[in-house]
Formats: sequence, structure tokens, C-alpha cells
Amino acid sequence: GSELITNGEFTTDLTGWTDTANCNSTRVDSASDPASESGGSDNYVIKVVDDGAAAHVDTDAITVVAGKVYKCTFKYYRPSTNTADDGQFRIYDNSNTSTIVNKTFDDENAWTSSSFYFTTPSGCTSIDVWILPDTTTGDTIYVDAISLKEARMGNHGTTTFYGDELIGE
Repeated sequence: GSELITNGEFTTDLTGWTDTANCNSTRVDSASDPASESGGSDNYVIKVVDDGAAAHVDTDAITVVAGKVYKCTFKYYRPSTNTADDGQFRIYDNSNTSTIVNKTFDDENAWTSSSFYFTTPSGCTSIDVWILPDTTTGDTIYVDAISLKEARMGNHGTTTFYGDELIGE
């Protein structure tokens, strides 16, 4: 399917992404901050810093179709200097005001690739992607190469998804 994320590579700016209260996001060159190249189309990434409770940055609303399967991929870098260990990459259902998927940022001090599939629930026509840093003030997460596309299933008679393919890596 077509790319649904606006500016998932952060090549020129942070267009399409908005900080919530207590969040401070900047576009940085990953070669110098965190001093590890992301491996995206260029070295520019979003750096998200927790400045207080419930901090996150999110996308503009993304139009989706209820019951469809989507594939999301991204890369992240979580510094070992973070105090908390609870940062997340979230798919949020704006229509039903609920979380569809939470992926935790587990690995430290290396760029880590993540991908997962999810099905939009009944009534869901709008989602956001949220990036939540670890929840201690000053904790940081770097993210790059975010992609979200509808999964095209080809021949519907021969394509089957099994449980963990829809939620796991």
C-alpha cells in the first residue's frame, strides 16, 4: 500500500509531528547526537526528550479503514543513561480513543529495527503514531525510518496471518 506516514525520515524538519505537553522534540543528525548513524535514508532523526509526565510526540491524524491489516516499521536508539525503562512506540485509535499497539523500547546504545502488523478495530477510521520516551524527566529516545502501510495480502485464498505475525516482530 501507499506510505501513510508524513515525514518518517525527518529529512528536512519535523513537519507532521506535534509535541504534547512536557515533551521536547528536535531534529538531529544522528552521526553527532547520539553519535551513532541511524541507517535511514539519511542521518536525520527525531530526538524526543521527556520534560514531565505523559510526554509524547505524535503524528497528524492518519486516515485508515476499520478491519484492515497495516504494517509498521521503525528504528530506534535508546541511551543506557535513561533512568526509566518504559518508553513506547504506540499506535493510537483516535476514533475509539484507545491504544491499538504498544511496542516498548528495550535495547540500549544501538539502533534497533522493529516491525509489526496490526488490524484496525471496528469503527476505527483515524489513528496517530505516538513516540513516548522513558518517563523520567530528561530521558531521551531517538527514532527514524518510520513507515506505515496497508498490508496487501495478494491472493486472498493463499495468504494467512497467524496470531504472532499480527502483533510480534
